[in-house]
Amino acid sequence: MGRGLRVAGGAFLAYGLLMPWVDATHLQLASWMTPAAEWMARTLVPVEISRSLCALTATLALVTLVRCAGDVTTQDLMRVNNLLNGFVYRCENTRRSPT
Repeated sequence: MGRGLRVAGGAFLAYGLLMPWVDATHLQLASWMTPAAEWMARTLVPVEISRSLCALTATLALVTLVRCAGDVTTQDLMRVNNLLNGFVYRCENTRRSPT
């Protein structure tokens, strides 16, 4: 479970770090923001694809976490159910002592 949390956290962090690169066609950028064209020139990959990969990675990590949590809960419920079934069986099959 810890690995899934690290992967999701890393993907969210990477996505956040990719946010300063914006499409400058419709916006006046703040001085600290760089245009997406600069990202493309440096990496040869559009920033949108990088963001999409981060979002996809985060989604898959969260789905994995939910599935793991569901498996643990199901296993716990099955264990408790088996204990109760054993208790009921013993109660039904215990001979009464003579009174």
